[in-house]
Amino acid sequence: MNQQDVSITGRKIFFLYPHAIIQNEAIELLSNMEYEIYGINDSEKIIQILEKCPSSLLFINVDSFMSVTDWLIFVNKIRDNPNTSSTLIGILTNTGSNSQISFLNSNFKPQAGIISVRSDAKATIDSIIEVLDSFNCHGRRKYLRTYCENDAMATLNFTWNDQIINMKIRDISSVGLCGIYKSTQTLRIPKNTIISNTLLTLRGIKVLCEMVTFAVKKEPNSTIFVFLFFQLSNEDKDKIRTYIRRNLQSQLDALIS
Repeated sequence: MNQQDVSITGRKIFFLYPHAIIQNEAIELLSNMEYEIYGINDSEKIIQILEKCPSSLLFINVDSFMSVTDWLIFVNKIRDNPNTSSTLIGILTNTGSNSQISFLNSNFKPQAGIISVRSDAKATIDSIIEVLDSFNCHGRRKYLRTYCENDAMATLNFTWNDQIINMKIRDISSVGLCGIYKSTQTLRIPKNTIISNTLLTLRGIKVLCEMVTFAVKKEPNSTIFVFLFFQLSNEDKDKIRTYIRRNLQSQLDALIS
């Protein structure tokens, strides 16, 4: 991924051995802010991931698993590998010591800086957001999307002209989705039609909503619909974001399994 790609698609953000505050609060909050966030607890597999996800941002918890010296060797390994050298490094630590911060800064030289993880979760998360925005981690995209065509448990259904319509969800964001109606029969739903009482099923997460037909494309054995959510509540948006985060994490896990 070159710099131009990053400016469009944004960056993947990884937390390696995340602190409790990061795992329990920051990851969900940042995902709900449409950042593409992952947590991972494997220093070997993260190398494989970074090779497949260039120009990512990696936050390392240097308080865990290894000594600071070993973490420095690990970071240099990332920087010396041409397939991972585009990775931006950030350091997370519980230390509040100015001398220790100075030591970490002079030795690691992290592009994304050093963030002190404090008991005040808000202050920690605000510091992380400042870093993410400085590296344009959103890119031009405003909303995080996940592809779920292979997830048999991602579906939608509604009633149209007294007929129950079942669709497979191809991809979804917090603002809309792409649905596949598999049939040789053409399903005609005009553009800008509001469809009420649509039930989304996202691996056990249920969302009842209204949608607006945005685009329709006929294919040989199916019809592809793009729907935008209409007056979706913040609670339901967060439910969809939860599914997106979990599905992206599952796809990442499958990538390195």
